[in-house]
Amino acid sequence: MRYIKYKILFFVLFVVVSCQGEEQYELDIPEPNIPATGEYLNGLGPHNYVDVPISDIYEVSVVKGESKEKVVVFKNSCPTFELGYMDMTENDFYPLDIFKNRTINWVNFSFDGEVTLEVKVLSSKVSVGSLTKVFPSRHHVTTTTNGNVVSFTLTRAGQYSLEIGADGYKNGLVIFANPKETDIPDFSSPVNAVLTNATKADLQSIPASVTGVCFEAGVHDIGVYNIPSNIKSIYLKDGAWVYGSLILDGKPGVKIYGRGVCLPAG
Repeated sequence: MRYIKYKILFFVLFVVVSCQGEEQYELDIPEPNIPATGEYLNGLGPHNYVDVPISDIYEVSVVKGESKEKVVVFKNSCPTFELGYMDMTENDFYPLDIFKNRTINWVNFSFDGEVTLEVKVLSSKVSVGSLTKVFPSRHHVTTTTNGNVVSFTLTRAGQYSLEIGADGYKNGLVIFANPKETDIPDFSSPVNAVLTNATKADLQSIPASVTGVCFEAGVHDIGVYNIPSNIKSIYLKDGAWVYGSLILDGKPGVKIYGRGVCLPAG
């Protein structure tokens, strides 16, 4: 069930954002009237992720040289405890109560050199104008603000989190700033099946001559896929969001890779 998938992803991401240091940086005095950001990175906007939770707390733009593009910000919310609903048991009450009303907002993109992020705060849940922190603190990332936009520059790939205000971790922004991808399959090769918004039926119709499966950017809902013996690689393109389970029983040589997201079928 998708509820369970989001619950699992929320706690995985919370572990990342909870790895905090103690260094803090003072924000500048905010000013109003921030101009709108540009188009979406790689042409992937919220319309490409129907039924996927999109953040209503942050808007993020990636600035590199003269280029400025928005990147989709996803959001995972802590579910509300309700005994029996979606298989909840009494054991779920304590952890769900601790994280009640919290969210993890996150972005994923690739870059080389250095890149500046402009994070526009859209919600009163986040106290713009208070202290802001970028973790890991060992990277000494400093921030500035202009109105409701917090900006900072990254010079190395890595996993970061942004927290604004004393309770910023309750609605934190996790940033997966990846190095440029180098291991990319040939989408034009006849041995690779390239899938767009794939379903279980699409996978079942792949001919035996194909050895690789490539999921394009966008949402796929494949259910449970028992990988056949002819498939040797499965690639999730950056921006791919795959709902499903990949079963590799007796097939240890299958390569599964890429920058996309895969959530298990319920």
